[in-house]
Parts: sequence; C-alpha cells; structure tokens
Amino acid sequence: MQCYRFLSRAALIIAVAVTVCTAGSASANDPDAKFDFWPRIAVVGYPVQFVDDSRNDPGAWLWEFDDGATSTEQNPVHTFERDGRFEVRLTVVNLDGEDDEVEEIDVVLIGRDPVASFAFTPAQPGVGLPVQFTDASEGFPTSWEWTFDDGGTSTEQNPVHVFDEEGSYEIELTVSNSAGLDDAKQRIEVTMLVEEPVAVISHRPAYPVVGQTVKFFGSSKGGPGTSWEWEFDDGESSTEQNPWHTFASAGSYEVELAVTNSVGTDDQKKKITVFEEGPTIKEAYLVPAASYSTGDEDSFFQTDLDLNNLDDRIATYSLLWLPRDADNSSPSRSENFTIAAGASAKHDNALAGVFGLEPDVNGALVILADTEHLVIMTRTYSRKSAKVTGTFGQAIVGEAVPQLITTGEVGRIIFMNEDPGFRANVGCANATGESVQILVDLYDQDGLFLETKTMDLQAWSNSQLNRVFAAYAPIHGFVDVRTAKAGAAFTCYGSVLDNDSNDPMTVPPAVRQP
Repeated sequence: MQCYRFLSRAALIIAVAVTVCTAGSASANDPDAKFDFWPRIAVVGYPVQFVDDSRNDPGAWLWEFDDGATSTEQNPVHTFERDGRFEVRLTVVNLDGEDDEVEEIDVVLIGRDPVASFAFTPAQPGVGLPVQFTDASEGFPTSWEWTFDDGGTSTEQNPVHVFDEEGSYEIELTVSNSAGLDDAKQRIEVTMLVEEPVAVISHRPAYPVVGQTVKFFGSSKGGPGTSWEWEFDDGESSTEQNPWHTFASAGSYEVELAVTNSVGTDDQKKKITVFEEGPTIKEAYLVPAASYSTGDEDSFFQTDLDLNNLDDRIATYSLLWLPRDADNSSPSRSENFTIAAGASAKHDNALAGVFGLEPDVNGALVILADTEHLVIMTRTYSRKSAKVTGTFGQAIVGEAVPQLITTGEVGRIIFMNEDPGFRANVGCANATGESVQILVDLYDQDGLFLETKTMDLQAWSNSQLNRVFAAYAPIHGFVDVRTAKAGAAFTCYGSVLDNDSNDPMTVPPAVRQP
C-alpha cells in the first residue's frame, strides 16, 4: 500500500490536511469533479444524499455546503437547518492535481407560502414587440399562472408575450407550492413606438422639361413623418407631403426634403435635371456603354444605335450623352428625332453622328422618349484592328428605368473569363442625380468569395473596371453587383472580349433579391 500526504486548495481554506493511502501507482490524469444529489429540492431538517461522480480516481474529497458545514466523505449525507439557495462545492484531489465543481440546491421550508413578484423588460413595451416577464417570487413556488389582460395566458415561469394593440394592461402572476399560493399585479403601458424619420424623395416624371408640372412624393423609411418641408432650389418651397412644382428654366436643381416627427428630423437632397422644352417625356432608357475609342489589343470600338417603335403613333425621342467618370448632372442633349408607328431608326457611330464627338470617348447614353414602347439596342464593335477585324461585336439593350437594379437588389453577371484567350470587364451606369457607390463582389466558379471592388459613380455617371479577374487568372468566375445607397437605381453589364478578334460579348445581369 502506498500512502501520500498533500494539502488541497480547499483544505487550506479550512486548515485541514488530508492523507490518502492507495494501492499501486496513482492515476496520470488530473481529477474531473462531478457530483449529484437528491432530492433535487431539499426540505429544511431532512437529509440530502450527495454522490460523488468524479472521474480519474480522486483519492480525497472535500464538500462545502455553504452553511458552514463541510465533509471529507466521498458520498456524504447532509441536513440543512434553514431554507434558501445554497452553493455546494466539491473539491477532489489525486496525485496529479485537483478540481472542483459547484452546484446550487434549493432548500424549502415546508408550510411556507410563496410570495409572488415579477419584473418585465423593456420598461416601455411597444406594440408588436416581445416583452420578457421574469418571475421574482420568494418561497420556491412550483407552479405559475400568468394573465396578460388581452386574453393571453401562460404557465411558464418566465414567459415572453407580444401585445398587438396599444393600451394599459394589468398583468397578474399567481404562484403556488404545497403550502399555498399568492398573486401579484402590475399595470404596464404598451405604446406605438415611434422611430426617427428617414426622408425619401421621389418624383414623376423622371426627366421633366421646362414648364412641365412635376409631382414630388415625400415619404419616410423610418418612423412616420408629421411635417414636411420642401425646398426646390429655385426660391420656391412647400409644406405639403406630396406637392406639385413647375420649373421655369432648364438646369440642375438640388431639391431638399426635411421630414419631422415627435422624435426627430431627417432630410434628403436630390438633384433633378430639367431639360429644355420639348415633347412630354414618359420614359427614359439607359444604355450603359457606348464607345468611339481605341481599346486593348490594338482594337478600335464604335457604337451603333438601333430603335424600334412598338406604339401605334409617331414616337419622339432625344439622346443624352453621359461621359465616363464624370458628373453628368447637366448632360448634353441631342435634337429631337421621330420614328413612325411600327418603324425603326438607326444611328451609325452614334457618338460621332449625333453628338459630333471625336475619339477617344467612352460613356453611356440615355434615350428620352414620349412613349414607353421603344425597343432599343446598341452594337459596339471593333471597327479596325492590327490583328483581326471584329465581327458583330457586343449588343447592349436599352433598359427602361423601372427595369434597373435598385437598392436591396443584386445583379449577377456570369461568364467572367480571364485567361490567354479572353478578358473580362464590368461596367456600370448610375441612373440617378445622386452619387452612388457600386460594390462588385468577385467569386470563382465554385462560389468562393475572392474580394469586393468598388466603383464610385457621380450623378448620371458611368465607369468600367477592366480585367477584373486579372489577379486570379486563369479563372472562370462571376460577379455580384449591388449598392447600399438608399434610393439608388443603376445597371451593370459584363463585357467579355476575345483576345484574338477583339470581339466583345455582353453579359447582362440576372437581378434578384438577396
């Protein structure tokens, strides 16, 4: 038999040394203290059996019962002389170390009635929001009955409840045990919580002309507004929520809306472009890429524009030129053109033919029309190359404003190849008078996220990220385009080019909600 003497941490506390004798060698592992007891709810004056469940062969035990009593037995029996909640600690020791475990035990006094009490959070409950009720009763109740004064009840100890209407509610908790029962009541006020407003401006038509009446719409994405203050940047103002306004001259106007409610004020500014007098503009179509410029691999690109009128009357339209990487708050506008009902119109080399531009220019086009029934397509192709002359080139559809990507939506562009045979670009165009940052998320073919590139676009601006996957070549990937800017509208495209022929292929985005 082997005997050894050691002093545990717990033994030091009560100045007790423990001597342990074991047969053979000691365990190589530290002990792992565990214990159980019954009954789980003890009664004052009645014994409680404690059972050691520790692992790794402890050789000594020290029990502390949180009432001044201790024991060094492995499985002691202890009687509590008063009620309350006690933290019982078991410390076990072997040759390799020591460990302890603490558990709470509730000791009740038979014949003691419970005393009901409860609390709740938040202190100011809101309609439709969860309220946490917490039992704080004394006397160790064994059952709980809640009534919430709206027809709702619960038998949980700590329930969560949602009030569907504002008002004053008397909450009642009834608790009981073997000795009796008690109840407590509290009145709570449930209100319709109001958030600060978040001002949002919209207007129709999107592209007004001088003398045309514009309908402005004020709204709040936060709490509801109670007052509205408009400034139209021409000396005029309004306090209506949805006012009408007419601009007397062409130009760019910074319209401001301030929305106020009981908890705060918020304002938004939005640039509005008013054009010279002409046909009433019912729709705008955005073509995000147009070129009359040299490109990579000895290419030279030009853009042709084709339009078809699906309407049963003559359509009138004009073009806006939006240079790349510029603030286009006051863009160049062409003369008015017309298309007969059911007919087509074509503008070869539109940037030179319509606007008289010289190389090298890149950007986007907007087609303003008095009909919502135009079909618009552009063809951008390599006109001349030191390698191989391009064939058809890339076709880009003119998108009506309601079809654009908006805040909260994601456009996915696939077929993004970067290897010796192909190169891939991503272009985007801003369709609003406010600056916007486009986030371009890059993924490989397995859906592994690579990085996020950014594109900062000014009012009505456009830009292009060339060879976006160059750092990861060779690769076959895809991108997601999105923005966090409230009220944004934009479009993007992928442009995949054959490095031998310089032929570009357009990949439109598939738009989805995230």
